[in-house]
Amino acid sequence: MKFSPRIVYKTAKYGLFIALCLPPAWCIVDSYNRRQICAELPNGAILGYTAFLDPTQFLWEPYPTLKARDGTTLIQSERHLESLSFSRTTVYGVVGPRSSLMDSEGFYSSFAYRPDVGLVLAERNGALYRKIVKEDTTSKRSRIPRGLLEYHARLFNAALPKMGEHTLIDIFIAYNYLSGDPAYRREDCPLDIFPQ
Repeated sequence: MKFSPRIVYKTAKYGLFIALCLPPAWCIVDSYNRRQICAELPNGAILGYTAFLDPTQFLWEPYPTLKARDGTTLIQSERHLESLSFSRTTVYGVVGPRSSLMDSEGFYSSFAYRPDVGLVLAERNGALYRKIVKEDTTSKRSRIPRGLLEYHARLFNAALPKMGEHTLIDIFIAYNYLSGDPAYRREDCPLDIFPQ
């Protein structure tokens, strides 16, 4: 079979085009799969990405956030989950403003999440927030794994955070550590393309 120069040229051109498109496509698929990995906390809440891409962030990199067991995002995209602590029944933390916020949502707020009550911000419902904290008898003995506390202290070159109800761990450190721990790791987390 004879090959004409035109066929050879077209084959080489399309082959080069495919060769140039495959690595970026593979990176996108790999990144999508990595963002479906999350950590399931003892009370059933999920710590993971809410979306694959976030156009409001630098390089469209989404922030880890807190979600309910069914994948419903608890901390919406207009707020950042800054830090958290958790026990067997409750997740505690601090949410902060995005840099673009200038209205009444532009404050830091403590929150508590329990599956039977839902997410409660201290500034919006202080009485319920205090009730949840008081009812959580395990909060005096933080259930944050000791390895995570040591890892957090080593990264910040600081003393080991005290074990207690207000031991707060940076969200990125918590996500990276817990999503790599087989006791917490899940690989099938719901993921939207863009934040809701």
